[in-house]
Amino acid sequence: MAQISLNKILEVLGAGKDAQENRAEGIRLCVRVGSAAPRPLVLAVKDLLVADDRGAEVDVALAGSGAPTSADAAIIVCGNAEADAATSALGFARANVPVALVAETAVEAPEVELPEEAEGLVSVIACADPSKLGPLLADWLVSATPKGIAMAANFPFCRDAEVKQLVVRCAAENAAVGAVNLIPGSDMPVMTANQSKLALDIAAAYGRGLDASRAVEIAAIVAAGFAWRSLSRNVVELVPAGKWVLRGVLGYVGTVAVGNGLKLRFGIEDGTVELPDFASLGKSSKEASGALAALPRRAQDAAKKAHEEREARERAQYVIFSADGTVSQGA
Repeated sequence: MAQISLNKILEVLGAGKDAQENRAEGIRLCVRVGSAAPRPLVLAVKDLLVADDRGAEVDVALAGSGAPTSADAAIIVCGNAEADAATSALGFARANVPVALVAETAVEAPEVELPEEAEGLVSVIACADPSKLGPLLADWLVSATPKGIAMAANFPFCRDAEVKQLVVRCAAENAAVGAVNLIPGSDMPVMTANQSKLALDIAAAYGRGLDASRAVEIAAIVAAGFAWRSLSRNVVELVPAGKWVLRGVLGYVGTVAVGNGLKLRFGIEDGTVELPDFASLGKSSKEASGALAALPRRAQDAAKKAHEEREARERAQYVIFSADGTVSQGA
């Protein structure tokens, strides 16, 4: 059986420290509002950028006012392709700050003439429905900055986007580890360590610290890793060719399952994911069981009815029209 070495344990402990340091990083966002910016869009940005932690600072001002200051990212809410919004975007881009121009349509966002060294720093987020702005802005924030975990820890609307990136990155790494496994069993400790580090990163993204519950999560992941490894080995042995592909797929799927499970757990704790109504589920299950039990009787009734209809058709009388105009019935 594969063993998890002391080095791997120390590596996971170090990853926990790194995750907490990433969570504690300070965040500074600059928001600039254009004079023609749609009010519903401005209010949507305002509601989203309410921080859960004191580690985030949001600087809000009118577009075009004042010289741009250093920031992790800048968000400019604009409309009618206004020049002040373009001026602010250019200033931030020159200061090497990523900028998102938020507008109802791409046409409403101003054209920004960027110098060569600032190309790629300005993005447009077009969103006509303010209620759908959150996921779009979250995807941009966690991708445009290297502080995804801190961004998620401070702003709850960024958590789904950051966790998705963390899970995909770890799953891709474990898929590669599984695919190139040269020594039987050597992939399991590496995959388990990666999943344990993923658990610590996800916990940090949800604003969780290092406490006893982290140890419980890691222990569960290790136990699941051994069980998954045993299952994977049995499945792979059934495949005559292309075993390395299947090992990679299983490594990817197992890691995604771990990530989604942790996401569900923290979502339930935070109240962002509702638990199912077990009373309703029980009632529905009872109704479904009753309907299932009634199927044989219904099938018997349907068969009996079909038999009777067939016999009736065989005994059916028909009408005879005689040449003299009389009408009679026959069988």
